[in-house]
Amino acid sequence: MADRDSKPHLYIGNDGVSHLIHRKSPRQKPPVRAINRGQHGGNLSSYLNDIKAFEHEVKLAPLAEEVERIGLQVTFESFDGFEIVFDSLSNAPAGIELLNIQRRDNKYYATVFIPEGKLVVFQKKIEQYIATSSDETPKNRPLIESIEAFYRATIKALWTDSVELFPSNNDEPVNWEIWLLKSDGTPERDFRHLAKLLEIEVLPGVLRFRERVVIYVNASTNDLMSNIHLLNTIAELRKPKETAEFFDHLMIQEQREWADELLERVQSFPNEDAPIISILDTGVNIGHQLIAPFSSQDQLFTVNEAIGTADTDGHGTNMAGLAIWGDLKEALESTSTISISHNIESVKIINSGGDNRDQAYGAITIDATTASATSRPQSTRIFTMAISATDTRDMGRPSAWSAAIDELCFNRIGDQDPKRLFIISAGNSILQPADFKGYPDCLESQPIHDPGQSWNAITIGAYTQKVGISDPSEGGALASFDEISPYSSTSVVWGDKQPIKPDVVFEGGNVAVSELGGFTHPSLSLLTTDHDIQNRLFTTFWATSAATALAAEFAAKVCVKYPRFRPETIRALMVHSASWTEAQYKQFAPTGTAKQKSSKLIRRVGYGVPNIERALESASQRVSVVIEDEIVPYKKDPSVKLNEMKLHDLPWPKEILQSLGNIEVTLTVTLSYFIEPNPSNRAFSNKYSYQSHNLGFELKRALESVDDLLQGINTGTRPKTFQRPDDTGDWIIGPQKRAHGSIAKDIWVGTAVDLASRDKIAVIPTAGWWKTRESLRMYDESTRYSLILTIEAPETEVDIYAAIKNIIETGVETPVDVSI
Repeated sequence: MADRDSKPHLYIGNDGVSHLIHRKSPRQKPPVRAINRGQHGGNLSSYLNDIKAFEHEVKLAPLAEEVERIGLQVTFESFDGFEIVFDSLSNAPAGIELLNIQRRDNKYYATVFIPEGKLVVFQKKIEQYIATSSDETPKNRPLIESIEAFYRATIKALWTDSVELFPSNNDEPVNWEIWLLKSDGTPERDFRHLAKLLEIEVLPGVLRFRERVVIYVNASTNDLMSNIHLLNTIAELRKPKETAEFFDHLMIQEQREWADELLERVQSFPNEDAPIISILDTGVNIGHQLIAPFSSQDQLFTVNEAIGTADTDGHGTNMAGLAIWGDLKEALESTSTISISHNIESVKIINSGGDNRDQAYGAITIDATTASATSRPQSTRIFTMAISATDTRDMGRPSAWSAAIDELCFNRIGDQDPKRLFIISAGNSILQPADFKGYPDCLESQPIHDPGQSWNAITIGAYTQKVGISDPSEGGALASFDEISPYSSTSVVWGDKQPIKPDVVFEGGNVAVSELGGFTHPSLSLLTTDHDIQNRLFTTFWATSAATALAAEFAAKVCVKYPRFRPETIRALMVHSASWTEAQYKQFAPTGTAKQKSSKLIRRVGYGVPNIERALESASQRVSVVIEDEIVPYKKDPSVKLNEMKLHDLPWPKEILQSLGNIEVTLTVTLSYFIEPNPSNRAFSNKYSYQSHNLGFELKRALESVDDLLQGINTGTRPKTFQRPDDTGDWIIGPQKRAHGSIAKDIWVGTAVDLASRDKIAVIPTAGWWKTRESLRMYDESTRYSLILTIEAPETEVDIYAAIKNIIETGVETPVDVSI
């Protein structure tokens, strides 16, 4: 559709009507397996006797008088191929805590902390099972028959990272990431006190989550095992992350006159209240003549005074150039006037690749984010970070770093406002020159780097339109126009339940290829500002760092256009405006149904390439409505259950759509919200989910009434004979695939007459830890969401925008003048 005009998106606000939810709770079925109950009960009793002896040893262990909390750690092992009933292992009144859950080979292992004197809780469960073992359903059967064995936990039972990363030398001091129970603060107090007595070095940096505290120490394995009470304070052990090394930059000889000419074409500069792109990186050298007008000395910060604010590496200044100007090659070649309405600030968190090795990057990111809090507090900020871990071992699982970013976005620290918008890189593919010969399939084994798995941040991958090399003797471009960039990482090898990442892709440059393999090339890279301003002004830049800087510039433009929109809405507009290119379809999904194609694309290039015109403007036949509302997902009555859904009336011009008949139209829906993280390695249990809540949407079907829609959602109150009308049209992604993460997008394709009666949409909660962790008393929390819907029809003489605008303003559909 060729847009004839541009108009602002239509804002509805918080018009949702609350409807109570009544859903049936699925019944937990015990594991189905043949078992000799008498023999099984005897085996577990034998394990219990061993644990009792261990409990006595713990009481007599050195330094028992130095700790506030005495107990023991026990590991429960499942039968092969069966899960343990994890939720039944913990007991809040008794102080029994599930520490972590691991899966190795075909078995599950759950490690539990049992306070002194509380082993009797498990003893009673076993005794009751044995006493009723001849009954059809013995007491405690689901739990007891899911456990093959249990025994004293070892230090390796606390290691939830990759097995091969566990220190091989028990005597060599290394850095550890230690996850402690938060509780009432006792585990942290005990750990720090014992560490001091045992002369174990506790490193700077601490992260505090809802149920966990993460600290860092330097110690040998034997140091940590030297005292049972020290080990008993620990819930998990992991290896700290290392940051990625940066590329050596290629230099392009340019003249200062180019920069002067570019500045002369700037029609307007930002004021002090303009949106700010906050770059968390190696610093930014604002003496550069193309950066100076958009920053100042009081907008330079650091998390460590010892490293200062200056950029000695170049990466941060490279980021700044793209975040201000976009690709400088295009800006310099153009003769058009330019308006830039955002500023930048710099928070230096690293000097160069490999700095802060094994440090608390989550804590560093929190410090960086809050460093500028008192500077220009009235300005909207877009926090931008293209620094990531060198490895990809998390495989989509939340880390301390990614959870810290989720916490910063949700902002439980202090008041819940303002929320924060974070844009981070997916991290680059780690390929040798010869590996590029396997492009694009080789990218499927290149997982996104930590912290790119963050639920609330916008994670940026890369595609490319750079395919021209002036001298053919220097090789040819590997990727074709609009295909995935060879530098991009993907989430293909993650589990299906992990969030959809990357969210979107921006230009990240291409790779040149010859008979020797792939290599970087200036012609296939982006042009940006160089940090060594005394010797050169421009340099080339590429990969997901470059793409992330462009994404920040994109977000700043949206913030300028809609200064009052929430961060959740800005994020939604970026994703909502994105689409897959024809080249990406051909590259990854040349055949299959719409759902099959989207399933292949979404784990490689996210929702596609954002379009700035669509993010900023509606048009006569492409109309976006924006809803910003809130919901209370749960309530206690008397147990914690789902509370409400929000039902929104959609201002569709029914007569116009009906008059268009069977003309094909599309409806794009994007739901964006921020979750509160609760990280731990217990995600195999629904009770201990990472996300505070989940939200989804359900569009009213063409042939159903409002009552049908509500009954379709309320499985607990509808008649047994109820049947929803068949859905019509086609969702490109589908409700199952779009339900991963805290942003959900889908595109419905159908007829205009069908869309006319699809005039309501429900936002519906499902379970999260606010519901399942009742002891934390978060069940009556309210949470915000943003919902964007866009109708797009073939170009006609009817102005659909004007009709929808009139309905929003008056509540009545009136005849609309035909545009000539």
